[in-house]
Amino acid sequence: MAEPDRTDGAHPLFTQPYVDVDGWRDVPVRHRYVHGGFADTETRSSIYLPPADAYEGRFFQHFTPVPDSEHLAQEATGEQDKIGFAVSSGGYFLETNGGGASGHPGSSVDPTIAAYRANAASARYSRVVAARMYGEHRPYGYAYRGSGGGYRTIGSAENTSDVWDGFVPYVIGSPMAIPNMFTVRMHAQRILRNRFDQIVDALEPGGSGDMFEGLDEEERDVLTEVTRMGFPPRSWFGHRTMGMHAFPVLYRGLVAADPTYFEDFWTTPGYLGFAPPPLVAA
Repeated sequence: MAEPDRTDGAHPLFTQPYVDVDGWRDVPVRHRYVHGGFADTETRSSIYLPPADAYEGRFFQHFTPVPDSEHLAQEATGEQDKIGFAVSSGGYFLETNGGGASGHPGSSVDPTIAAYRANAASARYSRVVAARMYGEHRPYGYAYRGSGGGYRTIGSAENTSDVWDGFVPYVIGSPMAIPNMFTVRMHAQRILRNRFDQIVDALEPGGSGDMFEGLDEEERDVLTEVTRMGFPPRSWFGHRTMGMHAFPVLYRGLVAADPTYFEDFWTTPGYLGFAPPPLVAA
């Protein structure tokens, strides 16, 4: 395997950084807010810098699974308050839009921009901003995120060498994650929606321990399938609030990758929807 191109996010697009907002704010904690981007690109970023007496020479950068807003942290509260976390940990917080619309599925723009270059270029420039505020130094940078953002965290670590100093990817998916882990769970949510309470009761302390008790054959098959795909049976205690998670975001990619599936499912022998059993026909 060839060595990755460790260009630290350098790209001809990212040569003209600019700042369009710069001022102090008091929510969620006292900080200096700096917003900007790079001329002639869709990349934008927000930097939240603590007062000098609270700064200890580091920054934290959160990666979204796909390009998103650089303002997400401003809406977070409680345990999700990333700005407050960074400031209380002696650092500034950096958030980008991941390259903007150029990073969405089907874009003709260089995919490495959204994969890591936009985030890397923003991280590099954030050090310039920090040096102007706190004096000449090199802040230590730490990138993190779970799920799809965890993939981007790993990719950033593999393709750069001197942008970040530490990485924390977590809740990493598997090659089966898209679409199988989403669709098998939603299938179970549909078929077992009136059964989850009894399934959970059976698994709770004092329960029978038999989560299949009272299920018909089709319902047993569905519960077996979703369990074998990796969903812990006890996790169904949260079935009322699980929803579809990221599937609506990923759906466009599924259509692009296999556009005939949605007709083949119902018309081609071998698919579950051809001469469907009752649980699918409904």
